[in-house]
Amino acid sequence: MSRWNTSRSWFWEEAPFFRLLIPLIVAIACYDRGILPAIEGWHYLWVLPPLTVLIATSSAGYRHNRVSPFRFVGYVSLVFIGGWICCSQYDIRNDTQWYGHTAEKTEAFSVTVLEHPKETEKTWKLKVGVTSAIRNDRVLTTTGEGFVYIYKSDRKPQIALGDELLLPNKWAAITNPGNPYEFDYATFCKRSNIFHSMFLSEQELKVVRENKTASSPAQRTHDWGMDVLATYVSDTAALGLMQAMLLGDEVNFSDELRTTYADTGIIHIVAISGSHVAIFFFLTTGLLFWVSKRKEYLKYLIAIPFIWFYVVVAGSSSSAVRAGMMFTLIGVGLAFRRGQNPLNILFASGFLMLLVNPMWLFAIGFQLSFIAVLSLILFYQRIYRMVYVKNFFLKKLWQTAAASIAAEILVAPLVLYYFHLLPATFLVANVLAYVFMSVLLIMGLVLVATGSIPVIAGVVGVLISTIVSKFNLLIEHLQDLNPPTLSYIYLPFHELFLAYLMIAGLAVYLIRKQAVGLITALACLSLLLVSNLVLKIRTQQREDLVVYNISGVNYIEKLKGEKYIPLTATAGLTEKKRNYATRELHVTAGAWKGGRQEASEVLCVDGRKILILNHPLSCFDSLAPSFDYVVINYPMKTFEGSALLKTFNPKQLIIGSNQKRYHAQRWKDSCAKHQIPAHFTQFDGAFLLSRN
Repeated sequence: MSRWNTSRSWFWEEAPFFRLLIPLIVAIACYDRGILPAIEGWHYLWVLPPLTVLIATSSAGYRHNRVSPFRFVGYVSLVFIGGWICCSQYDIRNDTQWYGHTAEKTEAFSVTVLEHPKETEKTWKLKVGVTSAIRNDRVLTTTGEGFVYIYKSDRKPQIALGDELLLPNKWAAITNPGNPYEFDYATFCKRSNIFHSMFLSEQELKVVRENKTASSPAQRTHDWGMDVLATYVSDTAALGLMQAMLLGDEVNFSDELRTTYADTGIIHIVAISGSHVAIFFFLTTGLLFWVSKRKEYLKYLIAIPFIWFYVVVAGSSSSAVRAGMMFTLIGVGLAFRRGQNPLNILFASGFLMLLVNPMWLFAIGFQLSFIAVLSLILFYQRIYRMVYVKNFFLKKLWQTAAASIAAEILVAPLVLYYFHLLPATFLVANVLAYVFMSVLLIMGLVLVATGSIPVIAGVVGVLISTIVSKFNLLIEHLQDLNPPTLSYIYLPFHELFLAYLMIAGLAVYLIRKQAVGLITALACLSLLLVSNLVLKIRTQQREDLVVYNISGVNYIEKLKGEKYIPLTATAGLTEKKRNYATRELHVTAGAWKGGRQEASEVLCVDGRKILILNHPLSCFDSLAPSFDYVVINYPMKTFEGSALLKTFNPKQLIIGSNQKRYHAQRWKDSCAKHQIPAHFTQFDGAFLLSRN
C-alpha cells in the first residue's frame, strides 16, 4: 500500500480534531440560538439506541481504507448530539432544583458568598450560590447562582467569601438598559448560568454563618499571594497589575490602566494565558534539572499537576484553562516521546474545553486566546524566517516581534469586531510588554515564595513598583501616538467574515502558490471596499435623535453626519458611564466626533418636530404649538399625561431616566390603562428616532 502524501493533504487530515470541533461548535450555536430544545434530566438516553445503530451501520460500510460517507455522517452525528447533550446538562434551567423554578412562591433564600465583595459606583456586588429556599417554614434544597447588590452606606458591609446569608425574595431578571448596540449583559450572564439579581440595603440581609465552607488549598494559596503582594508592593498601579497578571484577580486593577493597555494592544498580558503558563511550565521543569535523562519524562508528568494547580489559583479563566489543556497535551507527548502536531493539540484542547463548558465558545477571552495561538502556529515560522539575525539579543528581539506580527494577523479582525480598535503602536508595545511580563512574572513568583522573609520580599517589592511605574509611563507615551481614528473602526459581522476569507485566500496564495487564493482575496477586498463606501454614504445622510437609558440621568443626543451633539447637560454624568451607553452607537453610526452642546428645546428630525420639555406644563400657555414627540427632561412630581397630550398633541411622550423608578412604574401602568402613547426609557430602553 502506497504511503499517503502528507505534503498534499488538507490540514484537517493532519489535525483530525478539527473535524470533531466543527459539529460541536454547530451544536452549541444551535442550542444557544434556541434552535435545539433542551434535553432535561436523563431524557437524552433516547438518542443512544438509534445513534448506536447509525455508528454500527456506518462502520460496516468502511472498506479498503477508503473514506465512507456513512461513517463520516455517523461520527459527525455522534459529536453533534454529544454537544447538544453537553449544552443541556450545562444549562442550569434544566436542573429540577434550580431556584428559579420556584422563586415566585418562595419567601426567602439562603445563599453562600462565592467571591469577595466588589465595589461599584453605588453598591457592593456579591456573587452568591443559592443553597436553599424557605417556603411556609419549610427548607428546600436549591441550586443556582445570582448577583446581590448591597447599597453603599458609611461602612463596607461585613461580608466575606464563604459567608452564609439569609435574603428576602427580591430576585429580578437581569435585563439590558436597551441602549443601541450596547454590550448584551443579559446574554453574557445567561451564558454563565446567572439569570437574576437583587438590590438590597444592608439591613435587609442577615449573616447566618460566617465562612461556612473551608477554603480550598488553591483559594488559600490565592489569598496568601494577594496578601504578600499587598504587603510588599506599595505602588497602587503596580499592585493591581501584579495581582491581575500573576493571580488573575483584577480587584485592584484600575480602569484607567486597563484603557491604556487596551489602546496599545497589550491588554493580553493581564489575562492568564499561554505566555504565563509557559513561563510557569518551564520554571517547574527547570527546577527538576536533577532528574536523569533516562527518566526525563518524569519532569513533564510532575509539571502537569502543578500547572493545573496554578490555573485554579489564578481563577480558571477560559484562556488559562486553554493554556493548561495545551501544555498538558504537550507534556504527555514529550513524556512518551510521541510526535505532536501543534494544530491538532490546539483543536483538541478547544474540543475538550467546550465539552466541559459549551458556553466558553462565546467568551471573548476564549476566542481571542484560541485565535492568537492558531495565528502563531500558522504564521510565526514563516514570518521569522523572512529575516536572518546573527546577534543573540537582536535575534531574541526579532523572535518577539515576529510572534507579535504573526498573532496580530488573525487577532486584529476580531479585536476590530469587538473593540473597534487597531493600535498603531502594537508592535513596539508588544515587544516591550513581552520582556516586561517575563521579568515581572518571575519577580512576582520570587516575591510570593519569599513572602515570609521580609528583607528579600521588601527589596523585590520595591523593584517591582519601580519597573511597573517606568513601564506605565512608556506605555502612556505610546498611547498618545495612537491616532483617534483607529479607536473607532466599525467592522460588522459580514465584514469580519470577508476579512478572514481574504486572509485565508492570501495564505493559500503565498504558501501553496494557488491562484484561486489570490482571486478570493481580491474579491473579498473589493466587497470590503464597497461595504465601507455604502456605510460612509449612510453616515453622511444620518440624522438621529437618541434619548439614552442611563441610571439617574436623562441624556439626549443628536447624531448628524459624523458628529454627535449633546442636547442636555452632562452634570453628574461621568465619562465612563456616558461612554458605556453611547460608544457602540457612535462607532456603528460612524458619528464618533463630538460637537458642541446645543441648548435648543425645539428640534426637527426629517420633518418631525420634537420638544424637549425642561419645565412643568404650567409654564406654557394653552395655545402651545403641536409636536410629533415630547421628551420630558425635568424630574416630575406628578405625571400629567392627558394634559400633555391635550396641549402638544404629540404622537408619543418620552419620559427619561431621571425620574424616580417607583413613580415611573406607576405612571407607565397608568399610561397603559388610559392608552396614552408613552415611552419610558427606564423600562423600554433608549428611544431612537431615525431618518426614514
